[in-house]
Amino acid sequence: MKKYLLTFFLFQKRLLKRPAFIIIFCLMLLITVGLKLTSKMKSGVFSIALVKDKTNEASVTNIINELINSNSLINFFECEDEESAKEMIAKNKISAAWIFYDNFEKKMKKAGETEAVIPVVKIYETQDTPLLSFTREILYAKLYPYFSYEASKAYSKNIANINFSESEYREIYEYYIISDSLFSLRSFNGEKENIQNYLSSPLRGILALWFILCGFAAALYFIKDEQNGLFVWFPKNKNFLLSTGMHLIILTDAFIFMIIALICSGLFISIQSEIPPLILLLLSATFFCNILRIICKKPYILGAIIPFLLIIIIVFCPVFINLKGFSFIQFLLPPYYYLNSIYNPLYLLFMTIYTAVLGIINFALTKFK
Repeated sequence: MKKYLLTFFLFQKRLLKRPAFIIIFCLMLLITVGLKLTSKMKSGVFSIALVKDKTNEASVTNIINELINSNSLINFFECEDEESAKEMIAKNKISAAWIFYDNFEKKMKKAGETEAVIPVVKIYETQDTPLLSFTREILYAKLYPYFSYEASKAYSKNIANINFSESEYREIYEYYIISDSLFSLRSFNGEKENIQNYLSSPLRGILALWFILCGFAAALYFIKDEQNGLFVWFPKNKNFLLSTGMHLIILTDAFIFMIIALICSGLFISIQSEIPPLILLLLSATFFCNILRIICKKPYILGAIIPFLLIIIIVFCPVFINLKGFSFIQFLLPPYYYLNSIYNPLYLLFMTIYTAVLGIINFALTKFK
């Protein structure tokens, strides 16, 4: 055992002397930190102008300030007047403009008391898209508390015949109001998720793609060393241990850097949620890349198919989108199991079986090569 650990250490030391691998590992960390910093910048997916139309009511000011100061993927900013906002819309400088009418509080009170539909905000948009429709839901969420207060007060007075003073009713309303979110994002294991983490989850898919790319680099590196006669001294009956160990040298470093990247990006959930899938990804990627190395034999053949394999992984694994109906392809790819197992423990079982099958195939191929 000591001999194998010493061999692993010496090859690890040899690897770290190559600047190319250090650059590959550090580059992923730089990209992760860069994306994290970019996500905190004010420029977001959309820019929406907020305009107070001849009104200085406190409620409108509060809504605008809450939107501007919100931790959102949307860039909200206050605009001077309606005409300036319409001009920016016409020039496609912004995605939408929300114009708050005057007498906002009176209109909300009337709407709550009479259940009438009374416009309080005028909306201009460059185009009607599903994502812009989602931004309107954010506006509705800000408007609804003002309507619900007036509607519940009218119900108490007109239907329940309960009369309180304004201060008394405000105190009762604030006491019973729901301050927490009605919905929370949780994984299957009960861990509570941050919605920003969920929105930035493509980064996890990119990291998994980078991890497989490191596995392909390990396979090419091993073929080159094998052709140079570096392993002629190694017993033939230990080819499985040799090839697996050589892939693990690079992928173990990638494993460590990936954990650091997940922590830096804020995607790291917990040790029990992250480490088991990552260990299985380490082993499955090792076996997967080694099997391809054995099948391809020549470095130029393996190098030629790597771009196609990366495209297949991007398309069929849930890196950016989750396609359905292609399980016969998806079940062959290690990142598919990993990306699903983070939030579904059933896939962790599937991944364990998948890794064991790959290990058996790998052993058989190296044994009878």
